[in-house]
Amino acid sequence: MIWNIMKNLTLIIPAKDEGDSLPKVLEEIKDLNCKTIVVLERSDIETINATKNYDLEIVYQSSKGYGDALIEGINNVKTDYLCIFNADGS
Repeated sequence: MIWNIMKNLTLIIPAKDEGDSLPKVLEEIKDLNCKTIVVLERSDIETINATKNYDLEIVYQSSKGYGDALIEGINNVKTDYLCIFNADGS
């Protein structure tokens, strides 16, 4: 039952300057059977590079700020459920 729900869940992870902590978070959630969207600014090369070994979708922000990252992430969800997840592991 829980695995069916997880397939219909997207984790939205807004990230900025999280090149060190984001891989730790992604490693912890890699076995979850859900979709993951990481929302980044195009200029955040270190964090972009930190996501390369993970199965996720990257969405680039059209503006700056946490609120914009949430909106961009939510607008790209294709599942019935979503959860906002912090890139720093908190």
